[in-house]
Amino acid sequence: MQKPSDARFLAGFRQYFEESAHSGNLFVDQLNPSEDKARRLFAEHDLRCTRQRARVYCALDACKSHPTAEELHELVNSGSEACCMSLATVYNTLEALCSAGLCRKIVSTTGSATAARYDADIDEHLHVVTPDGRLIDVPQSVGRQLLDRIAPDDLAHLEREMGVQISRIALQVFASPDSSDPSSA
Repeated sequence: MQKPSDARFLAGFRQYFEESAHSGNLFVDQLNPSEDKARRLFAEHDLRCTRQRARVYCALDACKSHPTAEELHELVNSGSEACCMSLATVYNTLEALCSAGLCRKIVSTTGSATAARYDADIDEHLHVVTPDGRLIDVPQSVGRQLLDRIAPDDLAHLEREMGVQISRIALQVFASPDSSDPSSA
């Protein structure tokens, strides 16, 4: 079930997508030429390339809003190059992409917005989680400053105490409900 904020997001995104199709914006150009990129990436990661997988990956790669599976489903089934892809196909494709290391599943539990979001940017970076559940990328330099403040000795202590080896750190920063929306600045 879509929440009103989801409907507004999808309507705005659909409008942007359709305007881009008419203006020749690079966003739309990425959906077709990046299928070659998708094929190369899939081959490098031993993932079978299907038209549906390529379409979902290209849409996710072009979308910087960290969409949910439902939002991606709406996206690939709208616009000038709409197709009839089921939501189950989108979910299965996202799971395959995550397993292959081509995207990340980001689960956030803020308020009632617990839907997983997906990110094709697999470089290490941080996110700010807004009160409505959206994710906004933290600028790389700021994120690096935050992560650099975690002392290696503290990580080693954590590994010893927990009996695990830390492979990476994922940090989410939560915005307060009364903060201004940084994505609208």
